[in-house]
Amino acid sequence: MTGDKPDPMTVVKITMPGYPPGVALFGICRRSTAARVAADAEPGAQVADLGPAALALTGVYEYRKRAALGRDLIRVGVARGDRWLMWFLPSYPAEPVPGSPGSAARRN
Repeated sequence: MTGDKPDPMTVVKITMPGYPPGVALFGICRRSTAARVAADAEPGAQVADLGPAALALTGVYEYRKRAALGRDLIRVGVARGDRWLMWFLPSYPAEPVPGSPGSAARRN
């Protein structure tokens, strides 16, 4: 992004053609990085920008890690449907999977 506008952190959901059905990788990155990942994705891959509110810990990375993050994607975890298969971050317990019933309940 250019100008004085900030490049906010966001949550992305990435599904690849080789993944089993319903399996997705979730990550946190700057919005410009999410756009680049979507543009560079292989054919058949889907990259969805879920916004910063999809995971509560996005705010932590906005505040603490933004300067060091650069143009990288922080892998959060891999989920199948409403359940995490892997959680990559040191924070525990894992947050509800974005878009799951537990995630909706957290926001209410």
